[in-house]
Amino acid sequence: MTQTCQHFFSRTDSYPRYEQLKAYSDREGHAMPPHKFKTDDGFMLGYWVKNKRRSKDSLTAEQRQQLEALDGWSWKKIVK
Repeated sequence: MTQTCQHFFSRTDSYPRYEQLKAYSDREGHAMPPHKFKTDDGFMLGYWVKNKRRSKDSLTAEQRQQLEALDGWSWKKIVK
């Protein structure tokens, strides 16, 4: 993880969530948790990811690049 990423996510208090998504991606092979997926601490990571996808246009280029660097990241909505 780059220092820039740490700086960016710490400013928005999203860095711990990004790290949780990275851990999920490393474990599952993709960064697309189901919408209702919760982390061990009860955080709704799936909802956080859904919000990041919805807010793509309001994210900085750096934020988009960081998410896109995760294995299996997709901007597409999960369809079941």
